[in-house]
Amino acid sequence: MTTYHVIDLENFSRRNYYDYFMATDITFEMTAKIDVTQAVKKCKDESISFYAYSIFNLTRSVNEIPD
Repeated sequence: MTTYHVIDLENFSRRNYYDYFMATDITFEMTAKIDVTQAVKKCKDESISFYAYSIFNLTRSVNEIPD
């Protein structure tokens, strides 16, 4: 990602969800077994942090889910 996009909270389509979860002490956790062999190899080959690579790709995937 080369630029950041500031979210206009007044017109944010997920505003109700944002307000709800910011006001509660709720967390969401999910566990799944996945094969990360190719991702680990890519990170080693390109000297990329596996943690940063994982967080970026997981976040990108979650953000593709419609409201």
